[in-house]
Amino acid sequence: MSTIHAESLPPPLPSGRRVDWLQGPMLRALLVGLIWVLLWIPLGMVDGLRSERGEYARQAEQTIAEGWGAAQLLSGLYLRRQTPLGQRVLLPERQVVSVQLRTEQRRIGTHALPVFLADVRLEGHFRAADLESLLRFGLTEAALAELDPAAPQRGDARLMLGLSDPAGLRQLGRLRVGAEELELRPVESRLELSTLGAALTLDSAADLSFRIDLTLAGTRALDFLPFARAFELQTAGDWPHPGFGGRMLPVEREVRDD
Repeated sequence: MSTIHAESLPPPLPSGRRVDWLQGPMLRALLVGLIWVLLWIPLGMVDGLRSERGEYARQAEQTIAEGWGAAQLLSGLYLRRQTPLGQRVLLPERQVVSVQLRTEQRRIGTHALPVFLADVRLEGHFRAADLESLLRFGLTEAALAELDPAAPQRGDARLMLGLSDPAGLRQLGRLRVGAEELELRPVESRLELSTLGAALTLDSAADLSFRIDLTLAGTRALDFLPFARAFELQTAGDWPHPGFGGRMLPVEREVRDD
């Protein structure tokens, strides 16, 4: 009879170990993921609704702007002349722009857009010395030698005015240049501006004054290009919450309840 000692027995097999995946950090991670998915569904629906309403608002704004007038950008008056060396532009010595604004709200459905009517007057003058330089520019030495230095120079040019949306031009008065009255007509589109122009004969004997009145319709914004050595802009109106932008902010401004 043989005896088996405990020391000679093999070690016992490890007992089975149960891993519970529904406890501890794994359970928290699963719960966080489930909550994120449940929140993402309504957030996605809200974002889709916001995008849809934004698209409707853009369509409504575009529809109103097409029928009324878009945001307006208006250049000052300037001279342009064809010389032997190409086109030459001359800005006024001084230009004053006076604006009277009338505003209202236009609606399509629930979407409202502020629109305006602006009565604009542009007036100023070109210096005689600048006119003479423009008329002499590009001439050959022989042509310059034949000129009488004491005699005023004469030549053809165009007085130009640019605006971004001609559809908003409600009224265009006649352009008064010196003692003449001229009519501005469409000339071309350049640099996102549609240009109106009037042909005239320049005379460098004296300064050349100008004045024109017009009425513009538009939406959201009315901007001006400061085309002059000395440019002055005066605005008044009933815009309830005006904002001022650009590199040349107003020196003085006053916003009242009336």
